[in-house]
Amino acid sequence: MTRDRLLACVLAVLMASSLVAGLGPIGVAADDTVAIDDDHGLTSESAIDEFNETGVAETTETYPDVTMTVAEDSESVGLEGIQYTDFDSVFLQVDYDESIDRTLRVYIPEAYWHPHPDELEAVDADVTASLEPTGDGYTAVTMHVEDETTATFEVKKQASLVFNARETTTSWLENETGMDLPRLDGSSDQWEYVPTAELTDNDSTVGIDTEGEDVTLQYDAANTADPNEQAWRTLPACTSSAGDSAPVCHFDRADDPDHVYILAQTDDPPDVRYHYDAGFTADIRSSVGELGDIVDAVLEDARSFIDGVFD
Repeated sequence: MTRDRLLACVLAVLMASSLVAGLGPIGVAADDTVAIDDDHGLTSESAIDEFNETGVAETTETYPDVTMTVAEDSESVGLEGIQYTDFDSVFLQVDYDESIDRTLRVYIPEAYWHPHPDELEAVDADVTASLEPTGDGYTAVTMHVEDETTATFEVKKQASLVFNARETTTSWLENETGMDLPRLDGSSDQWEYVPTAELTDNDSTVGIDTEGEDVTLQYDAANTADPNEQAWRTLPACTSSAGDSAPVCHFDRADDPDHVYILAQTDDPPDVRYHYDAGFTADIRSSVGELGDIVDAVLEDARSFIDGVFD
């Protein structure tokens, strides 16, 4: 091979390599996230119509090799057990059928649930999904998958209700439930905790320096040390009706405007946490949880009425 032909071959190989490198894998974002986004079958009108008629919609994509299912009942995604409350949940199942370690991002249309931010743990796999509204009618669901994985997430309709009300009208829901809906700000969720020992001494009162700022106060309504079981609720004022029955409450002192005080009203007070300025995700979870308590109370009243009718 002549020197000129050798140089020509080398140049051809370099040009071909540059072209392939420049193109890169289709749908891969700069941060190595595989951005399926809205390029999938669940965004089609036929899939949405199928979901509205049957409560189930499914699509299988070739790149990446993944099957996604949205269902209104747990059995349609292979879940069994009374712990799954189908009446207030939508289930998203992602069946990833590749052995490549990836981060996936997919946009789910608001036809399936109203977009809202959240962090969800899969009920059947060690996978976490981050939910963020895109602002144009989708929820961006981002998750990291390792090897072949089936991950199913339970999306609460209560959260959809909260954010739908926030974006349309808030006054009715706030008047009916007596709770403030979550603020849509981006403050951090850096919590500080009130040592339980300080709430179980003879005084049972702890003062928190407000530092001249608004302070968000929450308590663990489940009163458990298990982080997965804790249910954070807004700490009520001691002078409110909710404060009468709560295990802990808060109050102010006119002679000390720089502090807010936590009062334990039981010998076994729950954990209490606080931070300055309302945190985004935690405030959402608290409000959604409180709404869930309201729903549970309504259902319990309904069960008692039915039991009374048939007794």
